[in-house]
Order: sequence, then structure tokens, then C-alpha cells
Amino acid sequence: MSNDISEQTTSTAAAAQSTHQHDKAKDKSGTADAFSKMLDDFRSSGVVDVDGGEGDDVINAKGVFVRVNGGAGDDVINVESTPQYRPPHHVTLHDIQHMREMQRQLTACHHETPGHQGFGMRPGVIGIGGGHMDRTPASLVSGGDGNDTITTNGVTLARGGSGDDVMDIMSGTAYGGTGNDTITNMASADLYGGAGDDIILSSGMMNINSNISGGAGDDEIIASGSQLSVEGGTGNDKITLDGEHQHDLLRPNVAIDHHGHHVHLGHGAESGSAVLSGGMGDDAITITNEATAAIEYFAGDGHDTISGANEASVLKLGQGLTFDGTTFVVEGDNLAISFPDAEGSVTILDYATQGVPMIEFASGRTLDASTTIALAGGNPDAYQADDTSAAVKSSAPSDHDD
Repeated sequence: MSNDISEQTTSTAAAAQSTHQHDKAKDKSGTADAFSKMLDDFRSSGVVDVDGGEGDDVINAKGVFVRVNGGAGDDVINVESTPQYRPPHHVTLHDIQHMREMQRQLTACHHETPGHQGFGMRPGVIGIGGGHMDRTPASLVSGGDGNDTITTNGVTLARGGSGDDVMDIMSGTAYGGTGNDTITNMASADLYGGAGDDIILSSGMMNINSNISGGAGDDEIIASGSQLSVEGGTGNDKITLDGEHQHDLLRPNVAIDHHGHHVHLGHGAESGSAVLSGGMGDDAITITNEATAAIEYFAGDGHDTISGANEASVLKLGQGLTFDGTTFVVEGDNLAISFPDAEGSVTILDYATQGVPMIEFASGRTLDASTTIALAGGNPDAYQADDTSAAVKSSAPSDHDD
């Protein structure tokens, strides 16, 4: 059974009505009618609280602060966050307290989420402060159990729950939960696929400092924006970084990784670059449209491939992956960088035409493309990819790490 719910008022209508009647009894001047109208205006664009319960629900909710729980079932939830509203001064203290409590709950839920980077701007407003987008949510949406579809237009904290959910948020935080979920955003957001084979599409001119994690499962992540952090998580993931919006808003040559740490993007990496990590599993990382990235690889991350990364990007190798413990070999059109002790590798696909990134070891040692190709037994003179943006060239290889 499908239930259609359209809600623009609060769940405290009875309490508000009794307050209105009390005021009217005391007020002989006729201003109670004006108060009633202003109170209705406040509720129509103020606090909204909807619980769909069990069943397949269609919920349409609109307000400044919105909380929706779809409950069990295959729900369709559409939330429209209206601009910040200043209620008339005649609105009762009870209504103001109810609105503030809703705001407190939304903000508290937001601050408990990993990757929080908000700076206390008022909910429902997107702004840039210190290079970050505010993510204080104006709406809190939970799909519950079932295959849910959630669409919001404001700053949102959304949880899909169990099931194969489709979540389209403009900005904020989205948790796919258990299931094969599809998550999209347009502006600054923290996106978590959770367990399952998820698809995450993150793109937009205002997609700044977004953090994306596929979680467990074989995920596909396509991202475009400035200063992004993308982690595939556990599983054989596909990560594509598109440079369409990467340099729309320039930032310093640092970014924030999926652990919340500031990362210097490395030698040669350009402003606006992303931080990419495939995580554990055999992952495929593709860079297109002149995007640049700091690609992190750690011991135990498996056998990864990289395509499209030239010296404007950098492959940053984690602790324990030393120059002496690394082998380089050309295999047909590809260049394999192997770590025998860690039982892992990174293979640069079609290296001569698609590019070879700078390589940076944890010790600080760097290798440029020509040096890496020479170490692999290839011909640096045949290297055709653009390496004009490389800022640092490696010294001659030695028998030990610096």
C-alpha cells in the first residue's frame, strides 16, 4: 500500500492551537487573528517533522528545518529546504523553542558524523569559509529499511538504511547503508556508500572539499570538483577523476584526506588537486580531462592500475614501501611498479601516451617520469605524455633510500 504525504506544518498543531485560543481570550483588541495568520505563515515555512511508518510511502516535505523518517518499505522522499526564515516577533516562545530544538538535533547529528568540516554558519545556507563549504544540515532524512529514493535540494544529513537506495542530495552528508546504493551530489558533501556495490557520482562547480568513501564492496566512483578526497574502501573499486570542475575555484596546494588530515599534494601536483586512494583490493584509477591528483598507495592495498596521470599528479607511497624494495618493469604498453615484500603493485597503463605520475616515497625521495621509465628498462625518449608541469626532477637513483 502506498501512502502519499505532503507536509509543510509541524507536529505541534494541537499545542499551538491551544496557545492561540489562550491568547485570543486575553486579547480584546482583535490582534489574535493577526497573530494566527503570522503563526500559520511561520509554520508553512518553518519546522517540518514527518514519520512515514510502515509501507511504501511518497513523502513531500518543505520547510526551513525538515526531519523525515520513511520507515520500513520502499519510500520516495522529496525534501525542499526553504531559505532561512525569520518568524514574526508575535510567534510564541513555545514555537521558537520547538524550532531551536529541531535545529539542535540536526546540528548534533551532523557533528557526530565523520569528516565534519562545517564552520557554524546558519543551516540551509551554502557558503565558503576558510576554503570549506558549510555542511550544517537543514534537513535530516532517514529512508529506513527498503529500496528508498531520497531527493533533497538543501544541506542534508541523509541515511538510506538497508536496501538498494537512490540518494540525490545537493550538499551535506549521505550514508548509503547496507545495499547497492546510488548516491549523487552537486556541492560540498561527505558521501559514504557503506556495505554493498555502490555507485557514487559527485560533480559540480561548487563541489569543494567533498569526502567520498565507497566502503565495503566493489564500488564505482566518478568525481569532479576541487580539493576532493576519494577512497574506494575494501573491494575491487573503479575510481574516475574528471577535471571538468577541478580548477574552477583555486585552493592552496594541500587537501584533506579521508582521515581528516591535511595532505601536501606533492611535487608537481597543481592547485585544486584531489587525494585518491583505492584502499584494500584491486582497484582501477582513471584520471581524465586534465585532472590532477595525489594518489595514495599503502602496503596491503593490492594490485592497482592507474591511467591518465602525468607529472602534474603524484603517486605517494606509504610507510614501508621503500625504493630498495620496489621493482620497475615495462610490460608491453604498461609500466609495473611492484612491492614484493608487500605483495602488491601499481601498474601505469599505456604509460607512453597516457602519462607517468611523479613518484614520492615516504622518505621524501621523488622520481620523475623519465627516471621511472629508465628504471623500468623503457626508453624515456619515447615518452609522449605531457610532463611540462613537473616541478621537481629526481636525482640519480642510488642503492639506498635517502
